[in-house]
Parts: sequence; C-alpha cells; structure tokens
Amino acid sequence: MDGDEQCDTKIEESHVKSEEKEASKRKNTNDDGAKTKKSKVKNENEIKKGSLFNCKVYEDEKISDLSSPKFNPANFDISNLCLSEKDKIKHKFKDSLLFTFLTNTFNQIEELKGSGAGSKKNVAIILSNVFRVLIYYSPNDLIPAVYITLNKVAPDYQNVEAGVGEALILKTMSEAYSRTEASIKKDLQQIEDLGIIAESCSCKMRTIFPLPRLTIQSVFNELKSIPNISGSNSQQKKREVIKKLLVSAKTSEAKYIVRFLQQRLRIGVNSATVLQALAYAFVLTRPEIPENIIKDGKMMNEKLLNERIVVKGDKDNCDDDATEVKNENNIKLEKTNDTDNKTNVLDTDQFNNLVKSIKIRNERMSKPNLFFNIGKEGDTRLLPIFKELKNAYCDINNDSDIFECMEKSVKSALCELPNIEMIIQNLLSGDDMNVLMKKCTVKTGVPVQPMLAKPTKGIQEVLDRFNNVTFTCEYKYDGERAQIHYIDKDNIKIFSRNLETMTEKYPDVIQIVKDQIMPGVTESIIDSEVVAYDIENKKILPFQILTTRKRKDVDIENIKVKICLFPFDLICCNGVPVIKEPLEIRRKLLYSLLRCKEGVLEYATHSEMNNIDDIDIFLQDAIENNCEGLMVKTLLDNASYEPSRRSLNWLKVKKDYIEGLSDSVDLVPIAGYYGKGKRSGVYGAFVLAAYNSETENFQTVCKAGTGFSDEILNALHESLSDKIIPNKKSYYEVSDKLNPDVWFDAHYVWEIKAADLSLSPVHTAAIGVYSDDKGIGLRFPRFLRLRDDKNPEQATTAQQIVEFYEAQFASNKNKNNNYNDESGSE
Repeated sequence: MDGDEQCDTKIEESHVKSEEKEASKRKNTNDDGAKTKKSKVKNENEIKKGSLFNCKVYEDEKISDLSSPKFNPANFDISNLCLSEKDKIKHKFKDSLLFTFLTNTFNQIEELKGSGAGSKKNVAIILSNVFRVLIYYSPNDLIPAVYITLNKVAPDYQNVEAGVGEALILKTMSEAYSRTEASIKKDLQQIEDLGIIAESCSCKMRTIFPLPRLTIQSVFNELKSIPNISGSNSQQKKREVIKKLLVSAKTSEAKYIVRFLQQRLRIGVNSATVLQALAYAFVLTRPEIPENIIKDGKMMNEKLLNERIVVKGDKDNCDDDATEVKNENNIKLEKTNDTDNKTNVLDTDQFNNLVKSIKIRNERMSKPNLFFNIGKEGDTRLLPIFKELKNAYCDINNDSDIFECMEKSVKSALCELPNIEMIIQNLLSGDDMNVLMKKCTVKTGVPVQPMLAKPTKGIQEVLDRFNNVTFTCEYKYDGERAQIHYIDKDNIKIFSRNLETMTEKYPDVIQIVKDQIMPGVTESIIDSEVVAYDIENKKILPFQILTTRKRKDVDIENIKVKICLFPFDLICCNGVPVIKEPLEIRRKLLYSLLRCKEGVLEYATHSEMNNIDDIDIFLQDAIENNCEGLMVKTLLDNASYEPSRRSLNWLKVKKDYIEGLSDSVDLVPIAGYYGKGKRSGVYGAFVLAAYNSETENFQTVCKAGTGFSDEILNALHESLSDKIIPNKKSYYEVSDKLNPDVWFDAHYVWEIKAADLSLSPVHTAAIGVYSDDKGIGLRFPRFLRLRDDKNPEQATTAQQIVEFYEAQFASNKNKNNNYNDESGSE
C-alpha cells in the first residue's frame, strides 16, 4: 500500500539512527574523549556540589538553554510554542502550549539516557526548567505535563488504567497511517518500538486540510478520556480517540502518544526525578500571585525596584561572592554595616506596607537564580529567602538546603496525600514548603503510602540495630495488607498495599468494622492485615487460600474463605493524623477504636523483650501460629509512622531467615518454557526479571521451575496465555543464552525464595555493577505465591538485588564462600 511504501525509507533511517545512537552511548560510556571531558568540565563549573542550581546569574547573562542550570524562563521564547490565531478559533485549550514542547524535551532527555556521568543531574535540570517555563507562562499546563511525564492520567488509588492493549494500538495505527497490520508487525520485529514506527509514519502523513496542532492540555484531555470509554463499541470509540491524536501529531508527538498508551515512555525518568524537578522548579520560579510577584521583584515600577538594593544585616551574614553582583533587573547586592543609612533599607513593617501599595505593571520582570543569606531574621530579604523558611520543615543553613527541603516536603506531602494534582495546585497557589506540609496531610478516603520494613538476616542483627532502644515484637501475619478508611458507618473504604481499592473484594471486612467500631468514633485510618481463617479449628490459613477468593462481585452471604482482621497500627484517629506520634501512643489509640472478637477481629499479637532467647521463643510461637515470622519495631524513640519508607525502625525476621537469602524477592515473569512429561500442556519453567527503575528495563534474575503445584501451574497457564506477545519487548534485557518458547507482557508479580545470589553470565540484573558481562542471579529459586497487591514497577529492583547480594556476601565473607558462579544460575 502507499502508506507502507512511504514509511519504508523513514523506518530504515530511524533504525540506523537508533543503532548509531546506541553505539555512540556505549562509546561514551567506555571512552571519555576530548569532547566528553570538555563537557564534563563545563558541567562541573555550572553544577555545584549539593545542588543542581547553586550558581549565580550576572547581568549580562541571558540564558535560555533548558539544559543550563543558569536558565531563566524570562529569556525563553515561547512564540513558536503557542497556537496560531487561526488554530485558537478551533481549539478548546487556547492558551495551552504546543505538545511538541513536551515531546522535544522527552527527546532531549532520551538522548541523555545511559550517556554516562552527570546524565541524571542533566535530566533533572532539563525537566525542572521545563516545569519552570510552564509555571511562568502557562500554569494550567503544569498538571497535565507532570501526569504525562509520570505516564498517568490520575492518582494510583483511583485505579484508572491509562494504557491500552498492543492489538488496539496496532489496529489504530493501521487505520491512521493507511498501512496493513502485517507490515507494521514486520517493522516491529526489526525496530522493537511502536513509538518509533508511529513517528516515522507521521513524517509522511498528508491531510487535505491542515489540522489544529496538539497542545499539552488537549492531548492529556484525550488520553484521560480513554479509560472512561465503556459499553457497546467501546474499542472502536477508543480507536477513534487515538486515531484523532495520531493524525494530528507531528513527528515525535506520535512516538510519545503511542509509548504513553503502552505505559512506557522509555526516557529513563522515574517518579523520584519528576518530583525533584518539580520541587526545584517552585524554588526557582515562584507562581504569579501578587504577593510573590512583589517579593520576588518580578513586576513593579523601576524606581521601587532600585530602592530595594540592600537589606539590613551584618557584614558577616553576606556572601563573599555577593560584592558588586548585579541581577538582570540591575539591582546591586552590597555588603553593609551601615544600619544608620535608611535609604536602601526596608524593615518588615515598611515592606508589608509596600506590598499593599505597589501597583503591579503588566510587563514581566523575571527574578534571577540568586540566593544569598542577607540580614537577620525579621528583616526583608531582597530575593525569595522568606523569613517563613526559618520555621519551615527543616533548618535552612545554606542555599542547597532550600532545594533539598522543598524536595523533601513535596515527596513527604505526596506520601501522606498521594495526589500529585492536589500538591501542584497548592504550590501554584503560592504555598511554601511549610504550608504545603500542613495542607497536604493525611485525609480519610485518600490512601496513605504504607510504611514498610527492612529484612534482616537474623535475631542478632535486630539486637545490634536496636541496641539501647525500646522495641516491640509483633507477629508477621501471612495475609494481605489492608488500609481501612472509616469515614462513617455508611462510608468505609479499603485500600491495598499499592493503593488500589479493595472495598468490593472484602465486604466482610466492611461488616466487621461496622460491628466492632466503638461508639463516637469518627474519621480514622487503620493499618491492618487480612488473613484467611479456619473458624472451626481457630487457626490462620496460608496466604494461598486467601488468593482463591473472588476479587469482584463478592456476595457476603456466599463467601467460602472466611477471614480474620488483624489491626496493627493507626494513621488517623478521629480526624487527627497521628503518624508523628510514637508507636506506643498509636497502639493505645488503636485499641480505643475497635472491640476485639475471637476469630473475627484480633489485634496483632505483640510482646516487648530485649534478649535473643526471648525473641527466638516468640518467633517460634509465631511460626506455630502459622505466621511468617516477626515484625520488630521501635516503640518510643524514632517510632513515628513513615509513609512509603522501608525503614530501619521496622525490621522483619522471617521463619526461613536461616535458610539462606534473608528475604524473598518479588519478580516479574517475562517468558516461559513449555512443559514436558507430567507438565505437558502447561508451562514447565519461567524466566523471571527484576525491574531497573533507572533504565525502565526488566532484567532477568533466574529461570524458575520449582515450588509450583499442578493446580498452580494450570492456573498460571490460563492467566499467562492472555499475556503472550509475539516478540520480546525492547525493554526486556535478556541474554542470548536464554531461549524461551514464549514471551509474556510484564503484568504479574510473583514472590520467589532462593538459597542465595551469585554473579551470573546468564542473567542481566545489575549487569555492569560488578562485571561488564555478568549480572546477579538467584540460585535454586522457588515459587512461593502470586503478589496481586503489586504491579510490575513495584517488583524488586535491580538496586535491591545488589543490596541483597552485598549483604549476603558480607555476612558470609568469613566462610570463604565463592559467589562467582561461572556456570550461571538458572
């Protein structure tokens, strides 16, 4: 077909460029040439230690390069990023910047992916500067841009699936580009990236009438609408929405639309980097609200600007480098001890009156990236180091702390209130880090990122860690984590460990809470474990029994697998967040909320002890009661509830810690082998992978074939058959030494136990950390269970595999064990 012929040349060129780029990256990684060294020196001069933006901007510097830490959004020309007047007539989002601004940024970041030292910092700088442009020129674009960068359309707890299946994308591309699906699949075998294929095809697209350009808001609005399409002809309606985007897309816009729909942008940016960039953006570029505009010196008349030259302060409090430094508004910073000269000094009252009286001009005057600690507390600062920072989230001792504290505030706020939209709305309204932490706190109905425990190698490690610290031991129940939000008796919600709604899955838990709640209790959040329970024999059942329950349309009258609820912590009590309180107080408050009932609701069994023999006896008791082991927690000191953190203040001791690897790992099945003999007709073994959050790739860790019952193998064969894909994904790092029979889409997470870890020439997890051609593999892996409460990106990471390996190696060093298994581990 014509469409196929038009794309052939572009596809080949794209493939060649892709190979050249990869070769170039490998060369840069292994060979620091003169150009690389020159660039590195330049970066070291611009990127100061401790902060990405700790530099000074002088009057003659008009930096508009997004990759520069000296970037100033006021110097950035957005004229070519705005809709034409003709397009504005047709467009719903008239003031939104063109989507190409975002996709060009993604291209720039993708070029840096894996390019060597400093690339992470450079990515953070670029992304932060892009967010600054949006804050400065188009604040309404910021939330959509952040969501798109995170590859999401809504908070996780709303359970909105942003992606669509590959088959639907293929069919839509076929219709949009007038190509056969067969020809697109043929290209896919060569290029392994539907996004690049879409980009190549869009270059040759011609329409009878020019279509309106895509904007950041219009693209996000369409992407957000796709998950809400349901009912008859829903697949066709989804294709129409996607086709509309692809036909209007220009070059790389199509690439990232397709990648977004595949739920993998492949630019190497994780959520931590996005949050860091967002925090830094709001430190450097304050939102355009009147008080901030005046404080930052952005918009006021020239006479008043020039009057704000120096604030009152001691000479020692002025930076040495501040002498004769001017910003782009021609304001000179000077040292002074002359407190009698009031000409250029404004005290707090004078400044507050100034704020009320100045009339803001229409034109913009940008504040620079200057940070100086000038003057004493209570005096007016020339630049945005406001006195509120003195009482903010952490102590502000230097310029770098401002960035670090804002980043910490944004991340902490998101842990307590995991809704990035709410966080950004508060920041755009002018909230500083202190106000942000007060506003964005725990709320019933919005799940909190759960606190997690660090694994240990044994009881002695617990005692070493908690030396001279009061701690408590709790049974570690073999069930499903359940965060219960009690709003009132008619409004109770349950969320899983990864913030998914489980209210429909556990109507019996809802009933238990209704029956056992104390009179007068109001909005509260309870952390608990739901466990399968044998009522007749009064004993806890294995987790595998719990997984046989239905997930939807559960009829409380016909539930066969009964449960017992074990509350163990409290996050919010009667509308008041209690995460800052020590565990001892949280536990007492928890006991005042719910009545116990044997076999229905029982508080987690706990005991306070401080010697190895008592802990060992308690561990044996936990095992005899069908528990996994113990949770050991600080009780008084450093005993707050830390959302999302895998904290050393919570340690877990499992019953099999003496068997080798101190903790199980959660891995993703990405390929399988057909079974033989008694396993004929099902898969006999599986290739399992860890997730590398830095590269966004799945790296193999082991080939597992043990621990599966016949029943489990049949169930896995049925569920995985729907996830078969024709070819290996480009983001699967798999050695040529592994030749599986089928490939799976990364969808499920399995808990795996192993004897230990070893360097392996077969597997790719953390390859390059210890050896250029060896990764880390599990020895003697054994399947334990499905992890329905995790998605693939929440699987054990390659970095965690490294940590497990190093911990194991350190603990066994004196035993002269050799972990360099040349034969590989499968």
